Amino acid sequence: MNGSSRMRPVNVNLATRPLRNSRLFFLLGGGAGLVFLITSLAAVIVFFQFSLKKSAAGTALQEVEASMRKAETNQKRVANRVKEAADKDQDVIDTINGIILKKSLSWTDFLSQLEECLPESSYILSLSIPQVDSARIQLRIRVVSRNLDDLLALINKLQDLNFSRPRVETEERNEQGQLVSDISVTYERTV
Repeated sequence: MNGSSRMRPVNVNLATRPLRNSRLFFLLGGGAGLVFLITSLAAVIVFFQFSLKKSAAGTALQEVEASMRKAETNQKRVANRVKEAADKDQDVIDTINGIILKKSLSWTDFLSQLEECLPESSYILSLSIPQVDSARIQLRIRVVSRNLDDLLALINKLQDLNFSRPRVETEERNEQGQLVSDISVTYERTV
């Protein structure tokens, strides 16, 4: 046979562990390792970024809590100062309100109503007003009446108008035989 038609020898590997084409395995293994390495690196970067953000958020939260505590302390301090000022000035406020209430009373209406209550034969010797508050005036009247019937008529008329709780405290007769009575009564104001 001629030289060109010669057969090529066949290499037969009779080893117990034959060699395989390892390029494909190295290529696949290297690619998988590279993907794992890149993923691991990305996970580490994300973890550190999250840790930094968590630390910053914790610091910001502590600052907000401190600011809230400071605001609450300031609010309590201001509330205490307002209360102290109100307590300190309450007497002045009450006095001013009392003056305003006294000024708002129509004394002419009050005295006209008191005059309407008097029978024609009776007259007032004295009038004192020991207390004036927002709704009523307490007063004491010293009245001279002709007799007991005139005194009872006065008390009944007082009750019919804005006067309440009339009470005769003392009675005596004067030299002319007239009845002199001290009466305490409350005038209900219409404010």
